[in-house]
Parts: sequence; C-alpha cells; structure tokens
Amino acid sequence: MIIIMGGHVRVGLEDSPLMDYQEAQPATNAALVARIARLARELGRPVSTCEQTRRRLRLDDADNWQATTVHIRRMQPEDMQEVLGLLAQWNMQPRAFSQTGVLPERDHIETDNSFVAVLHNKIVGIASFLVLDSELAETASLAVDPKLIGCGIGFRLQSERLAEMRRRGIRHVRTEADRPAVIRWYIEKFGYRRAGTVAKRHDFGDHSRTEWTVLELDL
Repeated sequence: MIIIMGGHVRVGLEDSPLMDYQEAQPATNAALVARIARLARELGRPVSTCEQTRRRLRLDDADNWQATTVHIRRMQPEDMQEVLGLLAQWNMQPRAFSQTGVLPERDHIETDNSFVAVLHNKIVGIASFLVLDSELAETASLAVDPKLIGCGIGFRLQSERLAEMRRRGIRHVRTEADRPAVIRWYIEKFGYRRAGTVAKRHDFGDHSRTEWTVLELDL
C-alpha cells in the first residue's frame, strides 16, 4: 500500500535549464500521481482504494484514536512517582529544606490542584497551582516530556488549570518563569503581563538562570 500526502510534488524538471517549455509542459500533480499508480501496478503493488486505506489505518476505529490521543485528567496520588520523574528532567522536582539549606522553591505537589497529561498510559505532562487566597493563585510545576515539546500538551494543561481556577473563583494568577521562550509563550498565548523579577532561592529550573520573571494574569 502507498499513501500519497497532499501537497506539491517536485521532480526537478521544472528547474532544468534543458527543459523546452515551448514544446513540453512540466508534469502536473495529477499526472505524477497517475504515473506512481501505474508503476505500482506494474510492480504488483496496486494502490489502495480510499476504503482500503481507511481500514488499514483504522481511521474509523474510535479505540485507535483513543490510543494515540493525549488525555488530560486530574492527578491521582498513585501518579506521584511518575510526576516526580518528569519534573526531575527539568530540574523542577520538589526539594526538602535539608537539601537546599533555604526555603525550597517547591517542597510538595498539591495533588488536588494538579492535572496530568497521559499518552499510552504514561504521564507525559504535569501542571499544578497553589491557592494563596480566595482570589489569588500561583501556578506551579508545568512540565512536559522533552520528546513531546511542541505537541500542544503544555497549552492544554495550562488551559485546564486556568479553567479550574475560574471555577473556584480565582481572579488573579501569578506565574514565575525563567526560560525566555516560555515567558513569551505565556504572554503571547495567554495574555500575561510582566510584573518584575525575583531572585531564585536555589538552583531550580534552568541551571543557567538565577532569577525568575514574574508574570501576572487577570482571569
């Protein structure tokens, strides 16, 4: 079976200085696809019909989509070890005072205020928050499996925790970030504004940065 994706097919002929455009025309996509189908038949590999392709790829099978879809759900106590392992990849795992000698940046994860992203029964993302008072919360522990950066998992986790804050009546959100790309992401995608900087109490997050950029958002 072959599957031809949409788009422009380039074969180099249109760039050839030897091409006589008065006598011949460059091949069209339709002609190239027809040629591929003919060659496939001659080689004993006929091109699948649309229906055959759908069956082969299980496009009508809801369970197949389920297996390849990231699911966002509330964190459970039994998720803790996986979550800690994921956070450790970003140097963001909670520490005890005995480890840092100062008040830790994070010393625990509040399960009731946390969401995880799950793919193939594996936790690939975490986002949580801390409620500071009846209208103010601080985000914490947003991390995604490094192999899945750019897949929209962080956006979904952030959106879910903001929605949960709104449901609880939170009106103001504080976020601390150290990586420039992440800071821009918060500002451009969610409407945060810069509110200043604050020194890190110890090595946490990006090893190369010693301060947080403080961001604020009104819900």
